[in-house]
Amino acid sequence: MKNSELFSNYGYAYISNVLTKEQCERFSNILLDMKNANQLAHEGSVDALIYKESYGGNHEEFEAALREIQPRIEEEIGLKMKPANSYGRIYYNGGTLPPHKDRSVLDYTLSITLKHNLEKDWPLWCTDKKGNNVPLYIAEGDGGIMIGNSMTHWRDPLVCSPEQFSINLFMHWSLV
Repeated sequence: MKNSELFSNYGYAYISNVLTKEQCERFSNILLDMKNANQLAHEGSVDALIYKESYGGNHEEFEAALREIQPRIEEEIGLKMKPANSYGRIYYNGGTLPPHKDRSVLDYTLSITLKHNLEKDWPLWCTDKKGNNVPLYIAEGDGGIMIGNSMTHWRDPLVCSPEQFSINLFMHWSLV
């Protein structure tokens, strides 16, 4: 089944090679440098019950990539969109993303794995249009896209050693 059919029927799709290895490395380094310079929000200090151990923020290069990849994403899912925003996050042991739906203006959500050093898979879950809970095992450089403001999605708490992490980039678009 083509991604446009999968997206139309189930509300999600898996897209390979959204970003190059070089882009993933560059964006990961940006986030790690921002964290080391205390320029990322420690989301666990904002709401420890929801985010626990994660750090997040935005960067102009993420916004440029959002616009750059948009034509390909539109072709993959068969819809026209307009850019909304992007956001990077580093998850450490205990980091989580509780079940939620995105804000109303964030119609389409693309989650890209930039880098990780985990020993086991850590899927992004979503409840598809048919009511099935679907795990998306997103490899580095790949992305899972869904109708983020109407489909519940989440990540279970990350269980790993203190030096392990997962770095993800989220891109959002709105309806045209």
